[in-house]
Amino acid sequence: MKDSLDIWIRFIRDSDSLTEKDMDALEKKYPLLKEAHKTLDEISQDSEARLEYDKRQAAIYFHEMALEKRYSEGKLEGKLETARKMLEKGIDSRDVLEITGLTLEQLKEAKIV
Repeated sequence: MKDSLDIWIRFIRDSDSLTEKDMDALEKKYPLLKEAHKTLDEISQDSEARLEYDKRQAAIYFHEMALEKRYSEGKLEGKLETARKMLEKGIDSRDVLEITGLTLEQLKEAKIV
């Protein structure tokens, strides 16, 4: 435990004076330091660079959320289409709900039942 604490203290206290070679060696030995080093670099930027970084991170986040939403919507549409076809084939609605994982409310909302 003491070794780990010593490494973190050294990182915090000496990060500006450590050579790239020293920092790489520490990051290889203690992988968590790599993420900490990246975060330190980000928050140490001047205000304009930091603002640009924050904008870029926000854009990435919102893009990922939009993709995730589209994926979920597509997955739901696929399940609804499967349920529709199963019901057309005469499969019992309870079995359709169990197999697709959909709820009766979802089928009603999609005007399938």
